[in-house]
Amino acid sequence: MKVKKSFHRLTIFIQPVLTLLLILLISGCLGSPKFSATAIDHNKRGENHLEKGDFDQAVSEYSKAIEADPNYPVPYNNRGVTYSNQGGYKKAIKDYSKAIQLKPDYQKAYYNRGGAYSNKGYYDLAIQDYNKVIELKPDDSAAYNNRGTVYAKKGKYMLAISDFSKAIELDSNAYRAYGNRGQAYFTLDDYMKAIENFNRAIELNPNEMWFYYYRGLSYRGIGKEEKTKKDFEKFNELKQ
Repeated sequence: MKVKKSFHRLTIFIQPVLTLLLILLISGCLGSPKFSATAIDHNKRGENHLEKGDFDQAVSEYSKAIEADPNYPVPYNNRGVTYSNQGGYKKAIKDYSKAIQLKPDYQKAYYNRGGAYSNKGYYDLAIQDYNKVIELKPDDSAAYNNRGTVYAKKGKYMLAISDFSKAIELDSNAYRAYGNRGQAYFTLDDYMKAIENFNRAIELNPNEMWFYYYRGLSYRGIGKEEKTKKDFEKFNELKQ
């Protein structure tokens, strides 16, 4: 049974950039030559504000850290994280780029810039950054998942599936990658494989509403309307 795809939105592919941004913050001096103690202090204050969602205060503290020591890459990355949380991807990209200029092997800054590029629709640049992340850290499951989401947005579903599969190989609990691989299979009308992946994604994270939505559509694709109805009911329950 062919399922109408006019409703399908690739933006639902789950990319854990924003949800992981706080995890990607780094304190201290990266094990390199000592940076200004004043800059490190302002950076730490900025992290505390960001964790509380006080974005304007976080930006202010990171800016003070940069003023105190313009060669300290961490506050550039962290201020970029704050701008990304506010949707200011252009400013975020500028800060991530500066952090990378100061520290060319700054894996987390490449990761964050890749997410900002993706959100701006600069997919080829995003892929380049995720390539660099994987070069620097070949076992980064999230980087493969994120690069897969970009390939999916470009309509390159087999490349996306390959990346989602690698993410799962590296982390068997990568529920986003299972969900994303399921959505890619759904888009390719391979409903059985889609259902298999959504089943595993739901086992790992039963609170993600989109897993139920797309599994329901996949059930519709094989004519199991009762299961579709049940999944849609769960989707609506979680959506409230």
